[in-house]
Amino acid sequence: MSLALLGKRDYTAALRHIENACSLAPKSYPFFHLSKAVIFLGLSNGSGALVELQGYLREDPNGEKAVEARTIVDKLQVALADK
Repeated sequence: MSLALLGKRDYTAALRHIENACSLAPKSYPFFHLSKAVIFLGLSNGSGALVELQGYLREDPNGEKAVEARTIVDKLQVALADK
């Protein structure tokens, strides 16, 4: 459901659903971190996105989205340092 809401750019509802999914899952999954990072970026919450991307990289440092995640982490760190 959160992915459908993300596609509709209803970030607040998407976050609510992904948080619910996280609470029901028996363990943390890298996919959750990526989804939450995209949602936080949609909500203009760079620090939240940074935390989630770093969580993704901790759990799956060689995942298929790892290179892209590292690039975004670098950009966010620079942007947040400029504030």
